Amino acid sequence: MKSKIIIVIMTAVITFSLAACGGGNTGSGGSGYKKDTLTIAHQRDDVYFSLIPLVMRHNSLMEKYLPEGIAVEWKNIDVQTDMRDAIVAGVVDIGVLPSSQLIIANAAGIPLIPISDFVGVRVGLYSFHDNIKSVDDIQVTTDKIFAASFGNASHTSFQIFCYEAFGDAQKFDTNIAPMSYADMWASVESSDDLAVGLIAFSDNLKADARPDLCTLILDLSPYVLNNSLGSMALTTEDFYNNNPTFIDAYRKASKEAVDFVLNNNHEAAVLLSNYWEYDISIIENELSMLPPSFGINESGFDALADFMFFIGTLKDEPRMLSEMPNYKDIPKN
Repeated sequence: MKSKIIIVIMTAVITFSLAACGGGNTGSGGSGYKKDTLTIAHQRDDVYFSLIPLVMRHNSLMEKYLPEGIAVEWKNIDVQTDMRDAIVAGVVDIGVLPSSQLIIANAAGIPLIPISDFVGVRVGLYSFHDNIKSVDDIQVTTDKIFAASFGNASHTSFQIFCYEAFGDAQKFDTNIAPMSYADMWASVESSDDLAVGLIAFSDNLKADARPDLCTLILDLSPYVLNNSLGSMALTTEDFYNNNPTFIDAYRKASKEAVDFVLNNNHEAAVLLSNYWEYDISIIENELSMLPPSFGINESGFDALADFMFFIGTLKDEPRMLSEMPNYKDIPKN
């Protein structure tokens, strides 16, 4: 009962905030826009989830499709919940966030909906000890497992693996030691405290380059892709309904960005090397292994929502993709 009361209060506060923002993120229905600046946010540049926004920014694709006189403001907001709250408050019009944030928001009554595009991320389980060569070698409760945070794409993909392999999604949850990547590397280089780590881009490239410290024992990327554990462009229902011109421009720009990456692997890698400090050949390989998609995998999204409810991340039943008010407009794979 307490959790339901909290959700009701959150929803009321958010509704009040949207009302207070007024025209902050809405436009006139006739023209499809009223603002003179469109604000788009994504996480920091060296995150793989920022792939599509980086291409859009670098190639000025939003400016190509927006009406004349409309400016684009790009923001980096690394904390996912901060970005979500900024979208709801109208400070940000469109934000690129992990699909799990959309599922959590919807379950709490927060009115976010997807626009388009999907980018997964390569996740690996790396061993830091010579005697751990597979997941079966990990000792429950005693061998510490690094994760950047509970419930992120890396941790969730591992939980899905554990459910399929052992019938227990939370088999190793007591082993998880959340910390920053910087603290993880400092620990691995100076002690034996951490046994294994759930490592995603771009730190997976550092791990691949340090065979003296790290050995990949499980590739979790298939679990990421099959369950839509990636980023997508989100906005509020209010902004979506009142700004069709902006939404249409974003979809056209993101599709062109996705097509550019898919059809020009080398050129895309050269572009991204301006933001990711790795050799072009390494970036090319990463793009080949986890290419972006303009459409959203509906079955994967629904499977992720069901899984999050099943393991208790959500207290209320999730909203499936087909239940989104803009379902017919969402590009799907």
